[in-house]
Amino acid sequence: MESSLSTRTPSARRSRHREAGPWFDVARAAALALLLLATASASAQGPPCLPCIGVVTDDPAKLAAVLAVPPRVAGEARLYIAWDVAVAWDVASNAASSEAVAATAQAVRDAGARPWLRLIFETPRPLDEHREELAQELEAAAGLARAAGEHAHFQILWQPKEPPAEGDAAAVAPVPAEGAQAPPEDYARLFQQATAVLAAAHPGAPVISRALDPDPEQLHRHQPELLATSGRGIALDPRSPAGLAELEPSVGRLAELGPRRPVVVDAIPWPDDPREVLVLAARSAEAKLSLLFFRLAKGQTETLAPEDLTPLELLAREFQGGGFLDQRQRPAGGEEAWSFLHGEAGRLRTVVRLGAAKGGEMLRFSDPHLGDPVVLDLATGEARPVPGIRRTEEELLVPLATDDPVTLLVFPETAVGSSGG
Repeated sequence: MESSLSTRTPSARRSRHREAGPWFDVARAAALALLLLATASASAQGPPCLPCIGVVTDDPAKLAAVLAVPPRVAGEARLYIAWDVAVAWDVASNAASSEAVAATAQAVRDAGARPWLRLIFETPRPLDEHREELAQELEAAAGLARAAGEHAHFQILWQPKEPPAEGDAAAVAPVPAEGAQAPPEDYARLFQQATAVLAAAHPGAPVISRALDPDPEQLHRHQPELLATSGRGIALDPRSPAGLAELEPSVGRLAELGPRRPVVVDAIPWPDDPREVLVLAARSAEAKLSLLFFRLAKGQTETLAPEDLTPLELLAREFQGGGFLDQRQRPAGGEEAWSFLHGEAGRLRTVVRLGAAKGGEMLRFSDPHLGDPVVLDLATGEARPVPGIRRTEEELLVPLATDDPVTLLVFPETAVGSSGG
C-alpha cells in the first residue's frame, strides 16, 4: 500500500524536493535526527509503536477470531489482547489453566496480536504468614508463563483472599471486588518475587505492575520499593477517559523516581463510537504514555463486528515502529489533530477529530512540500484519494472531505525524510 500513496511520479517528487532548496534539506535532516532519537528512546521505554494500544477482554479467543477478519494485524505491528488468569494453587487446576493459556495465547498470536496475561494472585495477607500459599502460587505462575509462549507479556495483580476461619478448613472467602487494592508495600514485595520467578520461567518477557494511583505525590510516597524494580513496566489507573492528559505529570514523576520504564494505562472503557479509539490513543501518546488499554465490558466482546475493530487494526499497522509526535506537522483545522512520524523512511500519519467542523473545510499543513495524503476508511481499512488538495507557497491545504467525526490521513513515505536523490 505504501508505494501507491502518491499521485506523483518519483522523478516529479525528486524535482519538487530539489526545488525546495537548502532550507527544506535542513528541515528534513532535523526531522530525521528527531526520529532517530525518538526511536532509541522508544526502544528503552516501551513497545515499538506510537500510539500503542491494547484491549482487555473477558473472552480473548472470541476477540482474536473477530480480529482475524481483514484488515489483519501482521508482522511487527503491535496490538495487545489482555485477559485475567487466576493463579491456581492445586496441581490439577494448574495443568488445566496452563493448557487453556497455551491455546488462548496461540489464538491471539494467530490473529496477529500479542498475548497479555493479567495474573491474579490470591495469597492472603500478611505474606510472611502465608509463605506456603505464595510459593504455590509463584510455582503456578511460572507454569503459566512457560505455557504462554512467545511474545507474552505479564501483569501482576493481587486480590488477597481472607484465610478460612479457624476450624473451617473448607471455607473459601470471596475474592475482593474488582479494584480492591492490597497495601502498596505488601504488593511491592509480591511484585518483586513474581517478576523474579517470571524472569526465570520466561526470560525477557515484559512484566507490568497493577494499576497504581496516578497522583504524583502518592507515587512518590507509597511506591518506592515498587519503583526501584528496574526494567519493569508501571501501570496507572486513568480514572476516566477525559483524564489522559492529566497523567502526563505522573509520567514525569515516574521518570524522576526510578529507571526508565514503560508506562501503561489500565484501562479506559471501550468508546461508544469505535472511531474514537484513534483520538484517545493520540491523546495518550501526547501525554507521553507508552501503551493505552481499552476495557470491554463483560459480554461486550460478543457484540463486536469486524468493522468495530478496524480502527484498532489500522492503529497497529500504520503507527508501528519508533516514532514521535511531530508538532511541526500538526495541521490547523478540525477540533483536534495529531501528526506522528515513524520509521527511517519518514512515514507521516495524521489523526483528526472534526468536532464541530463539517466536510469541505480545510486542514492546513504548514509544510507545502508534503506529498498528497490518502484517507483510510475506518470501517474497511481501504485507502481513498483526497480530491481538491491545493498548495500555496506556505501551506498544504487538504479538504475535510467527510462528515465522519474522525479522519486518518496517510502521507507518502517520501514526503518526509527522503534524500530526494
